[in-house]
Parts: sequence; structure tokens; C-alpha cells
Amino acid sequence: MKKQIFKSLLFLVRFLVLTKRAIVWGAKSLGKASLWIAKPAVPFLLVPGYNLARRVGRQYQSLSESKSERRMRLIFSEPVLLFVTLVLTLLISRAAAAAAQTSGTIAGGSSILFTQILSKGESDWQADETGTNNDVATTEPAPTIVFQGDGTVARVFPYGGIVGKAPSTEPVTPEKKETPPFQKYAVQRGDTIAKIAKKFHVTQETVLAANSLMRSAAVRAGDTLTIPTQDGILYSVRTGGKPQDVARKFGVQLKTITLANNIVAATILTKGQLLLIPGVKPVVPAEPQKVAVAPKPSAAPVPEEQPAPVADEAPPATEEVPPNLPSDVTPINEPAQPSTAEVTPHPPLAAGEKLLWPTVRHVITQYFSAGHPGIDIDGDYDNQIYAAADGTVVSSGWNDSGYGNMILIDHGNGMQTRYGHGSRVFVSVGQQVHRGDVIGMVGTTGRSTGTHLHFEVIIGGRRVSPLKYVR
Repeated sequence: MKKQIFKSLLFLVRFLVLTKRAIVWGAKSLGKASLWIAKPAVPFLLVPGYNLARRVGRQYQSLSESKSERRMRLIFSEPVLLFVTLVLTLLISRAAAAAAQTSGTIAGGSSILFTQILSKGESDWQADETGTNNDVATTEPAPTIVFQGDGTVARVFPYGGIVGKAPSTEPVTPEKKETPPFQKYAVQRGDTIAKIAKKFHVTQETVLAANSLMRSAAVRAGDTLTIPTQDGILYSVRTGGKPQDVARKFGVQLKTITLANNIVAATILTKGQLLLIPGVKPVVPAEPQKVAVAPKPSAAPVPEEQPAPVADEAPPATEEVPPNLPSDVTPINEPAQPSTAEVTPHPPLAAGEKLLWPTVRHVITQYFSAGHPGIDIDGDYDNQIYAAADGTVVSSGWNDSGYGNMILIDHGNGMQTRYGHGSRVFVSVGQQVHRGDVIGMVGTTGRSTGTHLHFEVIIGGRRVSPLKYVR
């Protein structure tokens, strides 16, 4: 073991000796080469230097006869002052850069300009997003605030400084969570309108009116209901405007509407936007009324100047509307188009019988809601429209209220169905149709975007969700 160590040390000594010889030889060779290269250039370097020194000496002697005065003039000459300024700038800036240990500090306040020159114009004052200097050691003395204002504070430390946000003196208040004017609720097993209304602290009338449901309507698990956050009605904006227009329309205060819907008075309303109007009494859709059948006329001859009574004709049902509720909120059944054709009596829809789906497609592009009293069924121009049940056509053709080519069929017992936006209609007023008859073609007439069928179910003059009556 000792022998191996001795050999290793001997090898190391030989290596060092050889290394020394190589270094000495290289230095001598480099010196000889330098002299060989510089020797011819000596005259070109010494002579101009000597001449420059003599010229400077003559100028120095010509400054003044007094030796002390010549020194003072030399010290305060422009070249000397410029040289001294550059040297001081370099030394102070290097010291400032060495003192700054973190990105959030700078060195000495007096060297800001010099540091800016060396840093190629970058900002020396690094803003601290948190407003505190977490990188400064705790052993340093407390900083001195040299500037504070406009939410900014500048602090100077013994070897640097920092710029940050001034601490806020205002008490922190919790953020207010905006409550939406209404929400969607999925009906659970065992739910009833009364239970749902109690759960959301509103009246049953508010829930029924917001979903166009009658008092006898039953909800099923999986149904989606619109629940206002407080008692009132949901109003669908018709033509835009501002909240003060709606407040004036319903006779309520502007502040009541803005607070209930989380909007400001200057908000521009859009067509179809739903607003909660608190304080307005909701109107629940009326129950379907039974159609009274008039007794058959006797066999006695009827004078020609007296019209014969028409069977299955009932007086129109009227409904009281609260004085503070505009008439355009309550959907009303449109009158039938005038026609001279005789309306043929037809059998009413059997109890419990479902309506037929009116097209071959079953894709719903828009569901029933307070602002859309029907469903939109996707379709093309070559798709036919079928009568949902037996009935009599009471309106057929162009409609100016946005339905375009529209068909309205009366099925008896207060039930009607409406088919809108058709491209063609094949039936006329007074014509009796049967379940599944082709009555028109799908289109996009009226206020419509894309080809589809707008399908409505009307019970007792109130438009209700068609999905509750179709198979």
C-alpha cells in the first residue's frame, strides 16, 4: 500500500516538473514572438508618443509662469474634469449594482442616474405588486418613506429602495353576491306546486303564472320550472327600451325593478329579456271550460230572415285582469279570421287522449317558457305538418303578429293548437280535419330564424306547455 502511494506521489512530482517546463518554454516563446512582432513597430509607437508628450509639455509650460497656477489650470481643465467624471460614474454605479441583491431593490438613491445609464435605460425602481418588500433582510433598519401619494409609496433603505402600493386604510367589506331574478328548478320526486313555492318562499300563484300552469296542473319528476326569487310576474321585453319604461308600464318604482333584476337605470333592455316585476299580482291561467252544447233545433220551419242556431257554440269566456297588470302580459287567444264558411261540429278530444306530434322530426330547438309560449321543432321545407287531433280550422293563412303562415285548429273542450311559420297551408277556415291530416309545410315565414315549426297548445285561451299534451 505504501509503495503504491509513493509511486503516485512520484508521478505527481514529475507531472508538475513537466508542467513547469512547458509553461516556461511557452512564456519564452511568446515573449520572443512578441518582441519579433513589436520591434519593427517601436519607432512607429515611441516617436509619436514622444512628440505628443513634448507638445503637451509645451502647452503646459505656456499656461502660466507660476507652477501652482499651472497645476490649478491643469486640474480644472475640460479633459481632466471629463475623465474624473467618467471614473466616478463607473465606480459609483458598480458599487450600486453590487449592493442590490434582489430584483425588488436598487442601490443608493444618489446613484439612480448612473445605474440607469449602465442598465441601458431600464427602470431601476421595481414595483412590488404586493406593496411590501419581502426580499429585504429583517436585520436592516426600518425604511424611510420619501414619497407617498396617488396610491403609491416609495421607501429608501440603507443600500437600496423600493416602490410599491400604499396600504389601504379603508375597511375591507365583503363582496355582495348578486341574486338572479329567477332560477331554474328541476322537479324532484314527490314535489308539488305548494311544496316548491314554500321551498323558495314565494306564493303558488307566482310559480303557476311564471310557468303558465293552471291550478290543477300536476308536475312530474324531471320537469324544469322557472322560479322567481320573490313574488311578482316575469315580463318578457317586447321592443327594448329602458327600465324606467317598464316601471312606468306597470306602475312600480324604478328602484324596485333595478334591485330585483341586478341592473342599473341606464341599462338598455333587449327584446325577449325576462324581467321580474315585484309587487304585481300574478294571473294564473284559467281552467278549461266545458263547451255547452245547445239543444238541437226543432223540426218546425224557420223563417228565412232568421238565421238558424249553430250547435256546439258557447259564449266566449271572460276573465278579470288586475288593473295594475298590462293587457299584453296576459296571453289572449286570437280571433278567428272572418269567413263565410260554416263551422262543422266535431267530436271533442277524448279524456286522457294525447295529441299527435305534428312533424316527422322530434328535435326541439327552443322550449316553452314565459317569453316563448310554445316549442320550436326543427324541420326543412319538405317536411309536412300534421293535425295534432280532430278539429275544425278556425284560422288559416298569413298572420301579421309574427307567426307568418299560421293555422289554428279548435279541438273542442276549450283546446286549440297553433302551427306557425309554415311555408304553405293546405286547409281553409271552417274545414274539418282529422288526426294526422297534412295541413301545411314547414317553413320560416314571419318572425323566424331558420326553417322550423312553432307549435302551441291553448287551453281555455291560455297557452300552456305542449309537452304536457303530446305523445
